[in-house]
Amino acid sequence: MVNWKDIGTEFNTELQQKWENEGFNYEEVSNWIKMGFKPDDFAFISFIKTFDYNHQNPLSSTEIENLRSMYQDNLVQESIDVVEDMAEQEAIRQSFVNDPFLKEVDIDEKNIDSGWLTDDNITYILNNHERIQEAIKQRTSIQVRTDIANIYFHYEKNKSEEEIRGFVKELNLDKFMYTFLPLRVNGNHWGLLIDCGGGNDFYYVSSSQEESNKTQVERVEGFLKKFNPQAKVEVISTPSRQSNSYDCGVYLIFYVWELMERYDWQLRLGRRYTAADCQRFRAEWKEKVGQEKWCKVDDKWEEIGSENGFKKGIVESLKSELEAKKRELAERMENEKNMKEIMDFRNEIITELQTTIENLQGQLLDRENDKEKRGLQQELFTLRERTNHDEKEIERLTRTIGKLELENKSLKEKVGSYRTEIRQKKETELVDKIKDIKIKLKVDEIELVEELFEAHREATENSNSYAQKQLAKFKQKLLQGGKVSEKEIEEICQKQAELIKLEKEVELSSQIEVNK
Repeated sequence: MVNWKDIGTEFNTELQQKWENEGFNYEEVSNWIKMGFKPDDFAFISFIKTFDYNHQNPLSSTEIENLRSMYQDNLVQESIDVVEDMAEQEAIRQSFVNDPFLKEVDIDEKNIDSGWLTDDNITYILNNHERIQEAIKQRTSIQVRTDIANIYFHYEKNKSEEEIRGFVKELNLDKFMYTFLPLRVNGNHWGLLIDCGGGNDFYYVSSSQEESNKTQVERVEGFLKKFNPQAKVEVISTPSRQSNSYDCGVYLIFYVWELMERYDWQLRLGRRYTAADCQRFRAEWKEKVGQEKWCKVDDKWEEIGSENGFKKGIVESLKSELEAKKRELAERMENEKNMKEIMDFRNEIITELQTTIENLQGQLLDRENDKEKRGLQQELFTLRERTNHDEKEIERLTRTIGKLELENKSLKEKVGSYRTEIRQKKETELVDKIKDIKIKLKVDEIELVEELFEAHREATENSNSYAQKQLAKFKQKLLQGGKVSEKEIEEICQKQAELIKLEKEVELSSQIEVNK
């Protein structure tokens, strides 16, 4: 049985557990510690492994420092993300707690409101909730449709696909980024279905427990696939669920409210609601809706399962849409009228400006008198004298440039000769040094030297990470032979690097000359 304290005295049970939680065993930890890492570097080394490094490939001190810097930056970013998420959650909570629409009411067992919100209640609240309506005005790519709630229920009872297909077409799902669709599921439960544009991708959330939610999603998805086989429904998770059998409608309003006010457009819920929050909300809206209509099942609700009830709902929906179209058309006609007046005024201004310009041009042509002509002649004489002076100056500068180009050419030839001489000297020194090393080595070790220098050239010229690893591996093997010191290897690599640098300078100089 291995004893982790053999790695280091710091390795108690707690530290051992932290390494094992990161996926390291005794042998791996021992090798990492031998490479110079600290006993508490378990998280850092786990980060290093994401870059395909392991204890079998030694890292240079520079590489370790670079990776540690990246790790620290990553920790800072993670901390920032956590703080931002916490701040967002707190802002959401405060937004709900401080909302003026949730007024304080006394809640006890005697005045608990346990009625089910009807479709009329849901529609009224969504259409008159100031925060929701304000969000809808600001985000014209989102629509909230309450008329499909009973359509879905009608299908469940009568299976009239053709009539429903025509109604779904009227929803214009492809014209909006999101369409919020409150649904009556299982007859007496409210859930929120969200279309993501086009009728293919949907999201669903309700305040019931997860198992019940799963059943609801299966039923809703089956309903949607009747009209679009590609339709799929995903669940939006929520940290809050109802703790009774009657608050599903209130939670639906809360979900719409929260999603509409998200600044990042993500379908994500983060607020936490309580039964007391629901009672405060109910007290507020019961007063606004009216006692006689609050949680009262009307004739429309009772008839909705029948053929006549369904058709009645369709007619009412179409009437409402027709009125909206009329208002939109009236606004458009008014806007077009205003635009025509603006364009007429613009055309008048343009005509006046054109006339003024033509008059000014005529006046300028009439003012060509003798005084102006003499002035122009004087300017012409001055320009001629300046031109003659400039031509002489250009001629002098041309001669100077020619002389400088000759001197520059001579200097370049001297520099080229000097570079060639230096490079030959460096090549001779490098070859001699390599010969001195090869004399000490066996045939296979000589091949290893050649592979090392080839890897070093590749790493130096192209900054290739794979060549860097190969270089380190060949270097380690040569050092293990004991016939070549690290100083000798570093010295030859340094000479090779200097030679490569000279070669690049010569090549760059040649390219510049060719481009000229």
